[in-house]
Amino acid sequence: MKLTKLKNSVFIRVLVHSFLIFPRRWFGFLRIVIAPVLSGIVFNQYFLENDIFIRGIIQATSLEFFYLIDFLFTLIIFFILLIALTASVIYLDTCDQGEDSGFIKIHKESLKKTKSLCWVFLLYGMHVAVRLLLLIIPGIFAAIHFSLAPFLVIVENRKGKDALMVSKDYVKKNFNRYLDPLFYMMCGIFSYCFVTILFFDITNILIYDKFDLNVSLFINTLEWFFIVNCLFFMIIFYYLLYKEIRNYDVKE
Repeated sequence: MKLTKLKNSVFIRVLVHSFLIFPRRWFGFLRIVIAPVLSGIVFNQYFLENDIFIRGIIQATSLEFFYLIDFLFTLIIFFILLIALTASVIYLDTCDQGEDSGFIKIHKESLKKTKSLCWVFLLYGMHVAVRLLLLIIPGIFAAIHFSLAPFLVIVENRKGKDALMVSKDYVKKNFNRYLDPLFYMMCGIFSYCFVTILFFDITNILIYDKFDLNVSLFINTLEWFFIVNCLFFMIIFYYLLYKEIRNYDVKE
């Protein structure tokens, strides 16, 4: 009975499917995200983590101005990663539909949808923040209910509040089918990322004074490589979970 239940679980089914898809889509994914990810690495290394640049900004202006610049640079990094995320989901969906997955076509589409995605994330944050201020539990439920909204923007071309409400409808109708796999996946992803980041950060600290900036950039690039691969697997898993919930909702 337990073995049958395990085989039929959404988590196992989506996890196995993710492992099967990952090697087949890896090179295509790398081709899609290489430009935004590399630009993010260079931007982060030579600006956000460059002590010479940081001291120069503070000496030329003020600490308060540096905080403003740091905030703006962080927003740029976030936007770059959001483009990579959007392009990855578009790539998976176009492959799933058997359509053309050209680099230029996907990135044009991702730039269009990133604008809508930013608006949805803003609405998402506002809804969750308001509920967290009232009571913690409603805020947590809001975060879970609206968490499929990015896929609805990217895959189904929904916008704004409509994406949030459809996400809430999908999740409420399939709460356990959605939450259990999501919880297991998040635990695995966070554990992997924590160990990876800890290892490379300690390595970087140990060699920082012995080698030049280029060695540090190489270490950071390796760290990003492992993290990006993990995130791509997470995107595959999350995309398949979204499809599982959407298709089950349609059947019902």
